[in-house]
Amino acid sequence: MKLIVILICIALVRYTHLGNNTERYRWLQRYAITLSGFIKALNESWLLTLIVILPVLVLAAFLQDILFFGLFYIFGFFYSIFILWYCLWPVSLETQLEINIQHVLATNAAQDSRPFTTQLLVDANNHILAVLFWFMVLGPVGAILYRLIAELVRLKGAENAENVILLNKASSILLNLLDWIPARLVGLTYVISGNFSTGFAQWRQYATQGLQSSRELLIATGLGAMDLTATTSGDFEEARSLLRMIERSLIIWLVVIAIFTLGHWI
Repeated sequence: MKLIVILICIALVRYTHLGNNTERYRWLQRYAITLSGFIKALNESWLLTLIVILPVLVLAAFLQDILFFGLFYIFGFFYSIFILWYCLWPVSLETQLEINIQHVLATNAAQDSRPFTTQLLVDANNHILAVLFWFMVLGPVGAILYRLIAELVRLKGAENAENVILLNKASSILLNLLDWIPARLVGLTYVISGNFSTGFAQWRQYATQGLQSSRELLIATGLGAMDLTATTSGDFEEARSLLRMIERSLIIWLVVIAIFTLGHWI
């Protein structure tokens, strides 16, 4: 069932404009700021972060347990579709790339695609593949966990500024932890989708490094798989070629998920 849910959600993000607005996560940020405002005296980042994320995860786990029981299974299917679609970043990588290109052209800036090309390599993990990984591991709760932590990292605001800093601190560590395994799997699929020898050399260099190395691994491995380096500039066609490599990586993920799904059925 998870494979069908994933295919439906990827199609919704890629081919429709349903909920195509990053502002839909604003309520998570308002929720975190408001809740942390009630406990201003709590000067412990981990405990504060736990208090913020636990109610959401408990509710999600309760619904997941109830809706996948007996005759409610069909409701669990639609619940999974809604949660995964909601947790996947609402703007596709292709749309994101074209927006960046049009912005460069409109502002007559130097036509160097490398800054947003490298960001695409990271966003493929953060916006899509890491969410899919945790959805496969924990179900809808896993997708919610990843998106909630990612939004706490992005949390900003003058209101309750001290608590926001504390939430950023703990959630950044948690996000690095959640990214560590999927980032390395994504890097391997970059290697398979591109030039194996140069890409794998970069992947091997970063694979055993600490929690904060995931971004560097994704960039170095992705560029290596395309025979590129971070120190040189790039053009728009190169950026589109890299996007095609990312799409091939997504296909590899879907094939692997399909194999595991079929193996489970057998």
